Amino acid sequence: MKKYIFRILAFIFDLLFVNLVILGLTNISFINPGIKKVQDETTLYFEVAKEYKSLSENIDNILSDNYIDLNESIALNSDYPYFKDIYKDIPVNREIDNNGKEEIKNKIKTYYDQSYATYNYNVNKSNIIINIIGVILTIGYFGVLEWYLKGKTIGKMLFRLRTIDNDKPKRKIPIWKFIVKSLMVSEVMFTIFSIICLLICHPGFDGTLNALWYAKACNLIYDVQYAWNIFLVLIILFRKDERSLHDVLLNIRVALYDKKNKEITKRIFNEEVSDQTN
Repeated sequence: MKKYIFRILAFIFDLLFVNLVILGLTNISFINPGIKKVQDETTLYFEVAKEYKSLSENIDNILSDNYIDLNESIALNSDYPYFKDIYKDIPVNREIDNNGKEEIKNKIKTYYDQSYATYNYNVNKSNIIINIIGVILTIGYFGVLEWYLKGKTIGKMLFRLRTIDNDKPKRKIPIWKFIVKSLMVSEVMFTIFSIICLLICHPGFDGTLNALWYAKACNLIYDVQYAWNIFLVLIILFRKDERSLHDVLLNIRVALYDKKNKEITKRIFNEEVSDQTN
């Protein structure tokens, strides 16, 4: 089995471990004072989303006769209170042409998009402290702890991996290299970008516009993060030495060891070939 498979599995294990710790801290109110706000915002958003789904499915039927009668108007206000500002100005029992129908549908979608953007903005603003803590913990785990354990994490221990100097395997790697390496972990790098975007759009005159801008920025960050992760994996897959970008930049590599703590330089099916000189 190729070394990069063990490396990917070790990284997934480490990431799950760190995220479980962060998740546990998220539910502690004095560490994450915004937890109640997040719960309230989530409840509100799901109520709006439920109404939007039902209204989107029924609006064509409601407008099929080209007007809204009094009973339909009362039902709209009763069944879809979050969207009442959209149809409160629609005259009762007056003909609505196709352009009017499209305008109503567009207003419904726009209101929902704004609601989602506001929810996304408020939740992330309420979670900013725990996000900062998460970044610190991730850097501490993949940076400081891995340096302290001489190139090992819990995941690397499970798969007998260790980060070593590329030129001199026995030379101690300075802590700054592990810190830089941890900053290149996508969860750290893109969470920092997200926090910066949140702080940039926090001050302003129009909260809705800020929320929409932040939602677009988040979508861009998620897309770039996805592409970044694929890029890093492809580098490992296509390089003969199976080193990733940060390995090359920092002149380090991840080594696989056998049970006798000898580096495995080649793996052919189940046969392990060790470097006896290491």
